[in-house]
Amino acid sequence: MSRFLSESYDKPKLIEQKLIKKIINNQNNEITFETIIKNSLVDIIKKYYKIILIILFIIGCLYWRYIEIKKRREIINNYYEEDSEDISSEEN
Repeated sequence: MSRFLSESYDKPKLIEQKLIKKIINNQNNEITFETIIKNSLVDIIKKYYKIILIILFIIGCLYWRYIEIKKRREIINNYYEEDSEDISSEEN
């Protein structure tokens, strides 16, 4: 009993410092799901960058061709609309 009330008695700690350091290190070293996905995507891009560039080039060329055809169709449609207006005005 005297020991409990003496000044030499240390109060028990809820968590020891070693355990706190271990928890902090585990949290710092923890690999998150986002990190795993990011690393795997970077690896895939590094491994297949030539194929990815070729596919992007083909998609770019096809899109450019689509825009050019769209412009030509608008020009042709405008030309035929003007012709049909001219014919209808001559009939009246």
